[in-house]
Amino acid sequence: MKFVSVPFEKALSNLIEERRQRVHQMEQWKKELLDTWQSLPQPEKKKVRKETFQVLEGRRQVSVKATELLGESSQSLLMVLSDKDLLWLYNSPFFDDLESRAGKRKLDVRLMTNYSPTSTYVLDEVDLGEGDFAYKDLRDAPCFIMSDDGQMLLLMEKEEESQDKPFAMWTNYRTLLQSYGMLFDLMWREPSQKTK
Repeated sequence: MKFVSVPFEKALSNLIEERRQRVHQMEQWKKELLDTWQSLPQPEKKKVRKETFQVLEGRRQVSVKATELLGESSQSLLMVLSDKDLLWLYNSPFFDDLESRAGKRKLDVRLMTNYSPTSTYVLDEVDLGEGDFAYKDLRDAPCFIMSDDGQMLLLMEKEEESQDKPFAMWTNYRTLLQSYGMLFDLMWREPSQKTK
């Protein structure tokens, strides 16, 4: 028996031709395979809500997220804000958007803040629509904004950082939302702080 090697160019051409024929065969089967695939029963798709946290830093990021929460609210917006938080939100587009949306949607807006010259000034200037506000003693109370669609913005401060830079944590965790919702209801029912 004699063996003769095929020249490299010929061997390479044969391999390429073999692959080309396999691809051509797959192209012919493509329609049949797709029809078979589409005829299989489809699994029922369940929309899974992902519960997440997001940390925000700086006035712009926090006010943009607060405005986003407002935009996605359809029934209620609950807020516990210190007079300092109230003032920087007043100096952002948040309350302008709140005025325009609260009337259109019959949004239940409730706001709690501490009594101070700053808070009385801001509340005299803004229109909460059919919403309401209350003066409360907010020492050591968490400040937050909660939307009825299951989102909240927890406002925080880092004492070692500059006091001019707000921080916040956005979340849609149901357990936290339920807890803060109950906290809001308890605080709302307490007698208001007396104004001077």
